[in-house]
Amino acid sequence: MALPPRTRGRLEVEAGGSAVTQRLLLDEPRFIRVEEIYGLPLLIAAAAALIAANSPWSAAYEAFWKTEAAIELGGMRLGQTLHDWVNDGLLALFFFVIGVEIKRELMHGELSSWQRAALPAFAAAGGMLIPAAFYLAVNLRGGQPQGWGVAVATDIAFALAVLSILKDQRLSTLRVLVLAFATVDDIGGVLVIAFAYTQQLQWTSLVLAAVVLGLIFGALRMGLPSAVLYVGAGALVWGLVEHSGVHATIAGVVLGALVPTRARVSTTDFAHEARPVVEDVERASDELGADEPSGKITHERQLREERAAAMGRIDALAAATQEPAERIVHALNPWVSYLVLPLFALANAGVGLSMQTLKAAATDTVTLGILAGLLLGKPLGFLAFSWVAVRLGWARLPDGVGWRLMVGAGILAGIGFTVSLFIAELAFSGGGAALARAKLGVLAASVVAGVLGYLWLRLALRSAAQR
Repeated sequence: MALPPRTRGRLEVEAGGSAVTQRLLLDEPRFIRVEEIYGLPLLIAAAAALIAANSPWSAAYEAFWKTEAAIELGGMRLGQTLHDWVNDGLLALFFFVIGVEIKRELMHGELSSWQRAALPAFAAAGGMLIPAAFYLAVNLRGGQPQGWGVAVATDIAFALAVLSILKDQRLSTLRVLVLAFATVDDIGGVLVIAFAYTQQLQWTSLVLAAVVLGLIFGALRMGLPSAVLYVGAGALVWGLVEHSGVHATIAGVVLGALVPTRARVSTTDFAHEARPVVEDVERASDELGADEPSGKITHERQLREERAAAMGRIDALAAATQEPAERIVHALNPWVSYLVLPLFALANAGVGLSMQTLKAAATDTVTLGILAGLLLGKPLGFLAFSWVAVRLGWARLPDGVGWRLMVGAGILAGIGFTVSLFIAELAFSGGGAALARAKLGVLAASVVAGVLGYLWLRLALRSAAQR
């Protein structure tokens, strides 16, 4: 995937005519910002965590993430382990980006109309209800039913990575469908976290958080430009939500949903308003470059200041033509993909793989429920609900996408990983064997779903080419 056109245009100006600068500014960012490789650092970090947890240094690995770190401000002290700081703090940034992207899709993306949203909405509904039912069927009698939410999530980074490995243009439409499906799935995952895994509520903190959110909304409506204000207010909301008993990642989603998705100045208005400003720049430059200088230093300084002020107005007008949501997503995505999510994987994917653990997992209802939910429930729910919606005329398959490709997308939907691991931490907050076996089920199901999805799509594409 190429750089966003606006970003590329800016970098081309900054690169100038230097081949070295163009290499640094254009080629490397194009690699860094390719969405399909965002899953690679996550995969490497998960592998590193598994190696560390099964090495002679496993005790040091566990002790490191249990190290306590605290923030003290006056008489206030907020102390948590490094593991909790990653899950409660850094991961809120990931959910903030999810909140921004959900709003963008709902406002003017693949979910902006019922005609576009129908198929991914039905697919996501089936891809959450059926896996949860499979898990509960395994765990309802004598098991641990609270883990049903682990089986409802899809990891979009890994799913896109599998599609990108195939490198087939015929999958471009399927990729859009998978993105839209994952967006609806993210909405469902957020609701599961908010309502199914929230314990006792502190209503005072929750009300204060709502008040601060209202102030942020008002400041955005008035167009206040202070980034420091929003970052500080956002951190306050995070702290209040964390104290309220609702998981702090929900604060990230809500804050992301507040980010405006429309540019303050349209491109048409920019052309109209910038034209006289450009003329002011030209006039001042012409007077300063005249053959016969005026000799008046004060007048020349005034012209330079007028020209600089005009350039500043052009900068502000150009910046105002980009929607804040787009700017924030492109700025934060690399940080989330190359720092936040790998740290999350390092902190959460370390599971011991001794023979005793594997034998216990083979008959454990938590592991078997997650495997059944992700590997069987996900594709069945995805396909069954999609088929019913198409059959009843409520939705239609995208152009170029048949049921064979839909089967491949359904299999890839079984890649849970990031959100599934996170929900496992919430569902089995006491830790111990249940959490370890839940993580093992998530990791195993994600690997199997990724491999099977890749093989199925490869065979489907080859069969279509032969026909």
